[in-house]
Amino acid sequence: MNDTMKIEVVSKESIKPSFPTPNNVKTHTLSNLDQLFPPLYVDHLLYYPNLETNDSTSSLGDEEDGKNMIISVPSRRRCDVLKKSLAETLTRYYPLAGRIKDDKSVECNDEGVDYIEARVVGSVVSQVIQLASSDIEIMEPFLPYEPYGVASALRRGGLHLNSKALLKIQVNVSDCGGMVICLSYSHKIIDASSFANFVKDWTATARASSDTHDDELKVAAVDKSCYIFSSIFPPANFSHQEEKDSAEVQIIPHKIEILTKRFVFKDSSIATLKKKCIHVNSNNGSDQVDRQEHNKQQMPTRFEALTSFIWMCFMDVDLRFKVRQIDDAVIPDNAVKAVCDPKQVQYVASFPINLRTRTIPPLPDNTFGNMTDNAIVEVSRNLTGNNGFHDERQYYPELVSKIKDSIKLVDNEHVKAMKSNFAISCNHMKLHQMFKEGTSNDDHKTFLMFSSWCRFPIYEANFGWGKPSWASISKLLYKNCVMFIDTPSGDGIEAWVSLKEEDMIIGEPTLVPPAEETPKRIYFLSNIDRGADMIQTFNCFRKTFDEKILDAAQALKDGLAKVLVHYYPFAGRLMLNEKNKFAIDCTGEGALSIESEADCTLEEIGDLTQPNSDTYKKLVYGNPGPVNIHENPPLIVVQVTKFKCARRIYSWTKHESRSI
Repeated sequence: MNDTMKIEVVSKESIKPSFPTPNNVKTHTLSNLDQLFPPLYVDHLLYYPNLETNDSTSSLGDEEDGKNMIISVPSRRRCDVLKKSLAETLTRYYPLAGRIKDDKSVECNDEGVDYIEARVVGSVVSQVIQLASSDIEIMEPFLPYEPYGVASALRRGGLHLNSKALLKIQVNVSDCGGMVICLSYSHKIIDASSFANFVKDWTATARASSDTHDDELKVAAVDKSCYIFSSIFPPANFSHQEEKDSAEVQIIPHKIEILTKRFVFKDSSIATLKKKCIHVNSNNGSDQVDRQEHNKQQMPTRFEALTSFIWMCFMDVDLRFKVRQIDDAVIPDNAVKAVCDPKQVQYVASFPINLRTRTIPPLPDNTFGNMTDNAIVEVSRNLTGNNGFHDERQYYPELVSKIKDSIKLVDNEHVKAMKSNFAISCNHMKLHQMFKEGTSNDDHKTFLMFSSWCRFPIYEANFGWGKPSWASISKLLYKNCVMFIDTPSGDGIEAWVSLKEEDMIIGEPTLVPPAEETPKRIYFLSNIDRGADMIQTFNCFRKTFDEKILDAAQALKDGLAKVLVHYYPFAGRLMLNEKNKFAIDCTGEGALSIESEADCTLEEIGDLTQPNSDTYKKLVYGNPGPVNIHENPPLIVVQVTKFKCARRIYSWTKHESRSI
């Protein structure tokens, strides 16, 4: 956390439903899908800047250690609105105020949800957003629980933890009057879709109650139709309950060094990914009408396009690492390295599917519970032959096709089959086994888990003082996980990726093409431009807080893409013409961008005006990189190195092969 920012807990209490839960619904039966999930918490963070100026302040809470905790009067009123409307909403979502009774049910005893109010000292919400967007780990004090502490308790005391609240909320109020609200729900009882409905209902209740007197409040009747899930998917009777519990305990996360990083993909970039599939499939079909219909069917969704791209990049990065391990291995003089070693790496990916729309007829959107199954795709990659890499132009569409086919298999017939006790038991054990194997250190099988909050109305969560300016997750506890969230402006997707620390320090190169179509031509150089040297420079910048820029590295790439439209030869590649002279083939392939992190402060490097050679090599691009990307090196490379002190170094590498 930033040294100047502190979180001071002001109060803790339980919020109970404003009306007692009726006796006829005191027990909420879990579905067989609910049974698949261990009771770990999923965190949603909503960031609300202060829309008012001139906040006056008054005391809140008792004096502790002689220090008076204060929260502004407008913020105090907002907290009151949150608590009051939460109590009303819980009358309709009464299972959230209960406790897990056993593997098949929740006791709806109205014990309530955990509610914490805390004060953010030393930072306004816009600064918190800036810090969290580049280092989500600083948000841990904003959570209403300690993530690894809960995981440790689950391993020690079993999976049910009857005393634990199923919903925990921490309202963090900044001295400026802004708020960061963390909502943590137990995945044992609901999925993201159910939780989105709860937040939608809560915010609507808050907006209504803020303008209504107590005696005018009317509590909506409990909608029993949303609690039909267990009747469709009754709880399973596991023949080996101890084996099931043991499998769940084994996948509870341990505290290991995992980094959670955020990557932003604009809609224009995702559209480009989609076109790659259409380009490959454009020759299919007997005529233009057939091709158009075929391409329409093969057009991937945003989720399919982005998951395929990230999975492909993940596999390439992992394979490079494994190939380097083989190449660096000590081989005896009398031994011959097996170039044709049939060794393979197996990659498994899971993709969540909302089953509410997969049944015939579809289930209501407000169906409460974990109405989610996973589509699973397995692929194998060789460690031999071109270092295991594939032609992206062909392999990417193939991966998209595999993912589309696996998602199509989750249909009404699949849902029917899931209702059997045997099917759910087999699926449960299979998924847990793959997860266990994929998150282990097995070099021959790697598991990647995707999830998505896209299209959920996260940015519509208006409690009465405006919509959130940003929404995020907390640090992911498992490695090899990817979470998608819509960008605040709605023009792209944020991908939160968790990898082991050693896998995340040096990012993989990515191409930044021009933002618009550019002329395709040969740009002839003068006789003066006879060299092809790489000129390297770097600049150092301090971190600044700008509400409009959440990700400086992404802003740099966006700006570079726009500039390359006008300076399009820089997006091309050098070539030798028929007279053996240098020219530029204006292909529009783009410049290269690399993001890296330094495990130190900038001051620890020393005098940058006279850097030593080892330091300089790490700060600027100097290695041609993977052959499949750099058979013909780009004319410009940008490397962004982030330091612990929040400063950055931007290094530029360019071909001095023309007048610049």
